[in-house]
Amino acid sequence: MTDILFVLTHEGGRPMRFTALQRRLGLHPKLLTSTLRDLEVLGLVSRRNLGGFPPKIEYSVPERWLPMAGPIESLHELWEEAQDLGSSDA
Repeated sequence: MTDILFVLTHEGGRPMRFTALQRRLGLHPKLLTSTLRDLEVLGLVSRRNLGGFPPKIEYSVPERWLPMAGPIESLHELWEEAQDLGSSDA
């Protein structure tokens, strides 16, 4: 979850298409879809359907959350460090 929020806040609130997020994060489409839905329910991510076939969907962080970019970046860095520490203990 922190990766998605990090990428979206790092984009300065600009919307990103699903495929761009998927490429950037390297997540399986089903995992990305379910995580984005969870974030949308929590109000942390906005989803916009642009229509068309196949559907064109954009995701962004609502403006009210943009001031949280710094703390989200810090949380993301902590998460990365914890993962690095965990993998070196194995």
